[in-house]
Amino acid sequence: MLSDNNMLLGIPNPWNLPHVPSLRSTGSRATLDQIQAWIDTCVNTHQLCRSVSKTDTPLPTRVLDLGVDPSESAPIRLIESAGKNGRYVTLSYCWGKAKFLKTTKDNYTRHKQGILFADLPRTFQHTIKVCRALGVRYLWIDALCIIQDDSQDWAAESVRMADVYQKSFFTLSATWGDSPDCGLFQDFDTASESRIGPVALRQVVHPTLTHITHHENEFPVLTRGWCYQEHLLSRRILYFTMWEVMLQCLESTICECGSSIHKSRGTEQEKYKQFFCCPEDQHPASPSATSPDVASDFWHVTVSDYTLLRLTYSSDKLPAISGIATVIQRKTNWHYLAGLWRETLLTDLCWYVWPPPPAPPNATSSPCGGKPQKQRRKSPTWSWITIPHSNCIHYQAALLSFYQKMPIHLTLHASILDAGCTPLSSMSEVHSGFIVLECYMQQIPLTMMQALVMDLAQGLALDEGLDTPLEEGPFYLIPMVAYVSGDEWFKYTGYTALVVTPAEEGKDEMVRVGLLICHVNPATGGKPGTYKIWERAVNGKKVRIRLI
Repeated sequence: MLSDNNMLLGIPNPWNLPHVPSLRSTGSRATLDQIQAWIDTCVNTHQLCRSVSKTDTPLPTRVLDLGVDPSESAPIRLIESAGKNGRYVTLSYCWGKAKFLKTTKDNYTRHKQGILFADLPRTFQHTIKVCRALGVRYLWIDALCIIQDDSQDWAAESVRMADVYQKSFFTLSATWGDSPDCGLFQDFDTASESRIGPVALRQVVHPTLTHITHHENEFPVLTRGWCYQEHLLSRRILYFTMWEVMLQCLESTICECGSSIHKSRGTEQEKYKQFFCCPEDQHPASPSATSPDVASDFWHVTVSDYTLLRLTYSSDKLPAISGIATVIQRKTNWHYLAGLWRETLLTDLCWYVWPPPPAPPNATSSPCGGKPQKQRRKSPTWSWITIPHSNCIHYQAALLSFYQKMPIHLTLHASILDAGCTPLSSMSEVHSGFIVLECYMQQIPLTMMQALVMDLAQGLALDEGLDTPLEEGPFYLIPMVAYVSGDEWFKYTGYTALVVTPAEEGKDEMVRVGLLICHVNPATGGKPGTYKIWERAVNGKKVRIRLI
C-alpha cells in the first residue's frame, strides 16, 4: 500500500498500488467509517444483496440488546425476542480452551437483567463496539444466546442455525483469534512496515473465500468445523484479520488495502454461496440453480470441504452442519439420512476417505501378542459420519454433474428398496441406520483384496485404511454407478462399487468396508484387474441385502 506522505502528492503511481492511509488499528474510527461506507454501498447499490436484505427480519429466539447508547457503561441485556423483528449481527469465532462468560441455567435470569461489559471477553467487547458504531442494536453470540448446560435448548437452537445466519444483517468473523480473549482489533506501529523512501510497505494475507487448513496460524477460525456453516450461510461476512478488515457479500469482496476488490457475479463460487445464504422465497438465481443435480453436487462439495476441518467432539459432526442440511431440505423436500439424502442415496453412498487413514500403533497385534481385537465402527457404516478420524471425505468428480464441462451419462446398477435411521431425519444425532438394496454382488478373492490394499493405484479406498481386518472377510463387491463422460472425440469411463463384508456370522446383514473406483484408460481402453470382478457381478443375478 502507499502511505500518506506529502512527497507523493501529484506524482503518478508507477506500481498501480491503491493510495490508502497507513492503518494504525483495525478498530480505528477511520476503519469503522470505511466499513459503514462499504455496507451502505452493498445495501443501496447491489441488486442481488438488496433482494435478500430486508431492513427487519425475525430475530432469533434470544439476542443481546445493546441499546442505543454507544458508551461502554450502557446496559447489555439478554432478551427473548418473542417474534419481534429487527436487524441483528452474528459473531463467528473460535471458542478455544479458555474459560469465558456463557449463559447457563444458573445465570440466565441475571443475564436478562443485565451483563457487564467488563465481564465479557475481548472479542465480545470489540464486537459490541463495532455493532454500536454501525448502529446495529441486536447481537447474536451462541455462547450467550443459547443456554449452554441445557441439552434441550441446545438441541432446539442448533437446528435453527440456517435461519440465524441467513437472516442476520452480517456475520462478523473474528478471523485471527483462537479464543474469545484475543479480540478483533489489531494495532500497528511503523516497525511492522518496510519503507522505500516515502513508500510504506506491509505484507497483507487475505483469507480465501472457502475454508482452509493452511495459514491456520493467521486464520484459525477458518479451520473450525462449526464456523463453516456460519460463513457459508451468511449473506455478508465482515472479516477482521491480523492486517486489515475485509467485507464479502453476494456480489463482491473488498478490503482496506484495495487488492481484493473484485466482483463475483456469474462464478461457480457465487452460485454456491447464493444457494445456501439466500432464503427460499428470495432466491435470485435461475431455476436451474436449485435443481436436484445442483443441490446434490453442492452437498457433496460441502461434505468434502467440511470434513477437512476440525471438531473438538466427533459427536458434533451432524450438528455442526445441520444449518446447511436444513437449507438443502427446504429447497428440495428431500429426506435426510445421517449425512446423506434418501432421494440421491445411490450416488451419496459413493464417498471415500482420502488420504487413507494410517494404521494405529497397535494395529498389527493385540497387547497379548495374538490376533488384534477389532471393534467395528458403529452403525450406520454406510455414512461418512461414522468415520472415527478427521481425514477428508471425497466424492468421485465424475459424479458432480454441475461442474462437468462435457456431457455425462450415469447407469445405476442398484436400487433402494428401503432406508431409515434412528432417530429418523435427525439433524443432530443418529444411533443406527439401515439401507435395503436390490443389487448385484460378487465375492472378492482375499488375495485380490490384499493386492488392492498394497496398490492404491488400483482404486480401492478402505474406510479405515490399514486398520481394516482383512482376515475377517469374506468381502463382496456391490456395483453402484457406471459413468461415461465426454463426446465422440474423447470418452472417460468409470465404475464405482461398494465393498462390504457380513456384519456378523449367520446374519443377513452387511457393513461397509470401503469404495472401489475403476477407470478405463481413455487413451488405450485398458481396464484394471478389478474390472473382471465388476463384469462378473453385473452379468449375474440381483440379490437383496441389508446394509447397516
